[in-house]
Amino acid sequence: RERGADRSRPRLTATLARAAAHGRTLLLDTADDPDFGGPGDTPELLRVVLASATVAAAVGVLVDPLALAAAHAAGEGADLVHPLGACFTSVYGAPVTVPLRVARLLEGMVVLRTGRTAIVLAERPTRADPALFAAAGIDLQTLQLLAVKGGEAARLAFAPTFPVALAAGCAGPTSNDLARLPFNSIPAARRTPGAAERYASDQEQRAEQAEQRDENRRPHAKQQRAQALGTQRPKLRVQP
Repeated sequence: RERGADRSRPRLTATLARAAAHGRTLLLDTADDPDFGGPGDTPELLRVVLASATVAAAVGVLVDPLALAAAHAAGEGADLVHPLGACFTSVYGAPVTVPLRVARLLEGMVVLRTGRTAIVLAERPTRADPALFAAAGIDLQTLQLLAVKGGEAARLAFAPTFPVALAAGCAGPTSNDLARLPFNSIPAARRTPGAAERYASDQEQRAEQAEQRDENRRPHAKQQRAQALGTQRPKLRVQP
């Protein structure tokens, strides 16, 4: 954990550039993985895909009960402007607000479109899989970029259609990039470059000091034990 805190990860914009070079690509937001307790509402993946992607793309599954309710109220085919994402917390970024069109309404889900990008919204954290996108009316074969919230399970599920999978490098509650997590109790000195080495050195010094203290105490402990045995020696009575 200490060594991993100093390890830098590529940012999402750099990963998108790699995806463009590869062609049809699956982009994995492992930092907000529903399988590991992610709420599914972090907006960074959606924000960067909308700003950078110029190809047919889809993003899902984004959790936003308020936007879902607004889409159902507006009706299929309606135009909608509503903030997306960050409905539980804005720690990982502000909501994304863009002009939207309600493409399809489903129970507990909705498909929104903006430009060439489809956005799948759900009421609660939901694992992305091909059957879900098929139910949403999204043909995966027509997409150049599919950005989903998930990790290894999502990669395996979409591997037949998207053989190239890249980690998005987003911020989120299930990220393994500890430097991007909002620590509240760990001092900043423990999270700066070189913190792992300093921590290991401190631990080694403490171990040496403890060993030296034990060594210093050892002769006194032996002497005290010998004295105690001498004063508490039992008296024996010899009987015929």
